[in-house]
Amino acid sequence: MIAFLAYKPGTQGHPANQDVELCVLSLADRKVRTLAKLLGGRGTMNVPSWSPDSKMLAFTSYEFLPQW
Repeated sequence: MIAFLAYKPGTQGHPANQDVELCVLSLADRKVRTLAKLLGGRGTMNVPSWSPDSKMLAFTSYEFLPQW
């Protein structure tokens, strides 16, 4: 499997406050599966990382909390 971030078509770079999808591509059947939808620019990690045994995928995302 290959893990990657997907942006809306035409997006350049990593713009703040834009939806990002964390996806995986199966090499066996070439199907793409979305694992999570994140709001970019709020702590979203640019590069998801596989665990040493390749069984888990780690990424960081901070939930947006309104300021009071």
